[in-house]
Amino acid sequence: MKKFATVFPAILFLSLLCCCSLNKVDGTHRYILFDNTSEYYLYVCPFRMKYGDCDTLDRNYSAFGQEKYRVPPGTSNTAALRLYRGNTYESTMRHYDYLSVFIWNKDNVSEINGAYFGSIIARYDLTLDNLFLLDWEISFPPDERMKDIHMYPPYQEIIERYGNN
Repeated sequence: MKKFATVFPAILFLSLLCCCSLNKVDGTHRYILFDNTSEYYLYVCPFRMKYGDCDTLDRNYSAFGQEKYRVPPGTSNTAALRLYRGNTYESTMRHYDYLSVFIWNKDNVSEINGAYFGSIIARYDLTLDNLFLLDWEISFPPDERMKDIHMYPPYQEIIERYGNN
């Protein structure tokens, strides 16, 4: 029984340690951590893009009705930017120039006959190199590490409007 009392905590600790690195699969990544350090209730959603696909997004999108895309103030979210079925960002983004992450303020989203519409408050265009530099973590408002990332509106405008975290 004494051995069990010693071995069990060690096994539990190792199991928890493994769970903490679930983002990595053979050195690749399945999700991006999104930190909402603003006072706003946000929706966040990814789109894989090729350059020239679109500049803004203001359309009916089903993400507004799904819990996984919601990010309350002062919280983090890994579900919104998670890939499933064994996919990784490294393999998926080989076919795209960048990943656009669209951010909406929940207060600016309206429902009309079951369809949701809203104007974005920010869009981040992230390359794989950007994601590695950011250690797979992004935030709204963007932090200092994100100032060189292509975004709309530009970094300085977002900081002036929403503050700096």
